[in-house]
Amino acid sequence: MSSNEALQHCHVNMTQYANHFLQRAFVLVSISESHGLIYRNVPKSASSSSRYAMENLFGGVDRRMKLDEINTLVTDEGYSLISFIRDPLERFYSSYDEAYFRKGPWFGEGRLVKNRPGERKGYLKTKHKVEPYPYLYEGMKTYDDFRAKFCDKNSDKECKTADTVDDGDLTRRFEQFVHDYSGLDPFDLHLGLQVPFLSNPQTGEPLPISELYNASHAESEWLKIAKDNAVEIPGDGLVHGRKTPRRFNVDLVTDATKQKICRILMLDYCCLNLELPDVCKQGLMKEGVDDSYSCAMERKGKQFFILPWNNL
Repeated sequence: MSSNEALQHCHVNMTQYANHFLQRAFVLVSISESHGLIYRNVPKSASSSSRYAMENLFGGVDRRMKLDEINTLVTDEGYSLISFIRDPLERFYSSYDEAYFRKGPWFGEGRLVKNRPGERKGYLKTKHKVEPYPYLYEGMKTYDDFRAKFCDKNSDKECKTADTVDDGDLTRRFEQFVHDYSGLDPFDLHLGLQVPFLSNPQTGEPLPISELYNASHAESEWLKIAKDNAVEIPGDGLVHGRKTPRRFNVDLVTDATKQKICRILMLDYCCLNLELPDVCKQGLMKEGVDDSYSCAMERKGKQFFILPWNNL
């Protein structure tokens, strides 16, 4: 079963996952009217590359649209609605890294926000999210304090592409965060699950997605989409996207932490039919009880629904 087929049978517990749904009248998409193509944005799933491709290959524009508008275009006017999904564990690492950077005290004051009042305002609006995790920024006040923990280069530009020199301190903070984090109230927008972005925020039912593509191969996937739509491909291909190494040391993350992350992300693994990492396939044995990870199918009349293990 493909990821898109699985999504169409997904059952989302709207009480349990309520905080993962953005209760807004509009959703962010990129739309190309000339090609009848709509891309639904999913943060940290090749979203930058995809919006770039929509603009530069398909003449698309970003737009906030009502779901009714999207449904009409897809069902009545023949538009295709596509999106990209990413391995949930890798996406969690990337999302946390982004969220950690943007929730740091250096976004309250300092050189990074000196001429960016909008970003400072966003930080002040959501900084309360840090309060349950006081250890996250302990001993750090400025961005330079933070940068010294993951980079030994001389400039911000060099540090964007340099491998981390984290000696385990940032990773320790990450692992403590995962230990304390339920995942039911996202620490940051980027840590929201993927399935809710592909679902109706009022009902939890899936959007009329035509195809889901692999974010890990975004460039080649977009080139294929372009070819299928008879769109001319630039001579230099499609080079875009923010490929930034993790600031914390992923190699030091323990199996127990990875397993906890898999539990948090089971809705995505199940409803997108994505393979679990080997470390999560093993499950855990606690006091003789098999606490393995699983998905289930439940039949209701002639329909069946996919549910993650923690909905059972």
